[in-house]
Amino acid sequence: MSPSQKAAAGVPLQKVVKELTDYAPLALAESWDNVGLLIEPYTARDVTSIMLTNDLTKPVMDECLEKNIDMIISYHPPIFVGKKRITNSNWKDQLISCCLENRIAVYSPHTTWDSVPGGLSDWLASAFGDRSEFESVNVLEPYSSFASPANHEFSLVVRVQFQSENYSTDYIKIRDDLTALGIAITPGTEKDQQEWYEYRGTCSKRVLSNVRSYLSSHSFPSGHVRYYEIYNRIPLPEPGTGGGRLLKLKKPMPIETAIDKMKSHLGVRHARIAYAVGANSNSLISSIALVPGSGAKPLSGVRADLYVTGEMLHHDVLAATHNNTSVLMTTHSDSERGFLTHFAQLLLTRLNQHGPVNVTVSAMDRDPIEVV
Repeated sequence: MSPSQKAAAGVPLQKVVKELTDYAPLALAESWDNVGLLIEPYTARDVTSIMLTNDLTKPVMDECLEKNIDMIISYHPPIFVGKKRITNSNWKDQLISCCLENRIAVYSPHTTWDSVPGGLSDWLASAFGDRSEFESVNVLEPYSSFASPANHEFSLVVRVQFQSENYSTDYIKIRDDLTALGIAITPGTEKDQQEWYEYRGTCSKRVLSNVRSYLSSHSFPSGHVRYYEIYNRIPLPEPGTGGGRLLKLKKPMPIETAIDKMKSHLGVRHARIAYAVGANSNSLISSIALVPGSGAKPLSGVRADLYVTGEMLHHDVLAATHNNTSVLMTTHSDSERGFLTHFAQLLLTRLNQHGPVNVTVSAMDRDPIEVV
């Protein structure tokens, strides 16, 4: 199926935005990022055509004008820092001005797509097979580790259903476990109802993922968690939320095979490889750490046989290769761009319930660096 569908009617802009934020909540973005709806036309309009691009550049803008695009979803935010004026003095302001003049909405998901389960990080990992081929898949930067403003607290209610009267030890252990996870049990709110026990408390955003994993999977000899509620400003993240992935392979593969798999997955002819000291193309690898885009910071100190990312600084590459890790680099945007075709199908499915809309992946979007 082509990443484009013909459209006969439109979808209100706010419904498109809601589908985008339902898929990848803005709260998943890193604190420095600028995500969400960045440009909104003053006069409301239905969206009949959407263009997906990794970067909003002049060639992409010209393509959008030619195709009468109503909305641009640019993975990288074209507006990143605050502006005191919008003039034609530089290329980015020109693009913003053009969007405003032509009533084109602009949305950027950026690091929300990196973090959401099934998003860009998982798509990049799928170059090496599905999950059944991995011994384990772990998140390099779990959502629970992200910094959170002090006022982003969540309230929770946990009720444990007990199956016998011998539960006194378990309910104390559960309370201690919840406290160790970072939950502040509210004094005087615990309820002992013989058959079930209720806890109430609060927790911060940084521990949400761990709390949910515990409550979803933990059981005790005399009982189990009957239900729990966690509520406040943002949805509770799913387990596995966060940026980057660390793959443990069930069966080792040569580095050369890993390179070929990634190049095929991304649809690129060339990539750069820095072999670990003493390694070569036939060396076997059992673990792969990957980060779309720029991976130096999240990959720093990670133990893996191979790093896969878009770009890393020279000295970071040297440090990795001298720590028994080979580094595969594809260029920054080439490690991200292929996800757009995958996402186009996801978005079409979500928007079809509201009405037909045309979703297209830009033909003019490309990495600015070419191999010559």
